[in-house]
Amino acid sequence: MSVIITLDSTTLLHLDWERARFLAESPIDVTHFDGGGWQERFLLSPMMRKTCPTEWRTILAELERVPVSKGQRVVEEATPADGCYVLRDGHAVVHAGRHTFAYLMPGDFFGEDALVTGQMRNASVTMLEEGAVLRMPESVFRQMLRESVVPRVSAAGRGVMVNAGGSPIEGVIHVSLRWLRQQLRKMDRGRPHYVVGGIEQDRTLAALILIQAGFKASAVLD
Repeated sequence: MSVIITLDSTTLLHLDWERARFLAESPIDVTHFDGGGWQERFLLSPMMRKTCPTEWRTILAELERVPVSKGQRVVEEATPADGCYVLRDGHAVVHAGRHTFAYLMPGDFFGEDALVTGQMRNASVTMLEEGAVLRMPESVFRQMLRESVVPRVSAAGRGVMVNAGGSPIEGVIHVSLRWLRQQLRKMDRGRPHYVVGGIEQDRTLAALILIQAGFKASAVLD
């Protein structure tokens, strides 16, 4: 058996053989798949790693490439959503009013919050430079991602309880869905999280945000 010894501090990424072979062989013929490095970041994200390469093929085939210009708003706050996006080329910023929530790079997924909640978009995404996005239809997101990615359990197990509702629950951490991504650094990544409170869509979104950030999370059913 071969032994690999690191000579300095390093970070290792574990990738199972099926996914590694998919990325190496690129067995899908679509014009937007090649180049840019976005596909590795997208497909190896915590969210997409919960789906299998067979589903990857379907998802990638449904993405529609849309060129965008510097300063263009790809999604607009307070508007209805009919799809979500993967940033293919360029960089973008997520913002609402004077608040900046995040900066996006190629391979980042965005615009899914409103699809989960069924409400208006809660933020805008504006391009910082010319580039391109890949639009995912709402139907594909619901069938291939939301149902596969977010576990639903009948009861919380041993771990961290998170309240996604508006009413406080004694002994349970309350989170604001709008600001949850900014609160992640304060949360314990080493323990599973169970989302309770509020309506099902809010619990699903909170769990999805946690999963996207690399947490093990589940939405607890009523």
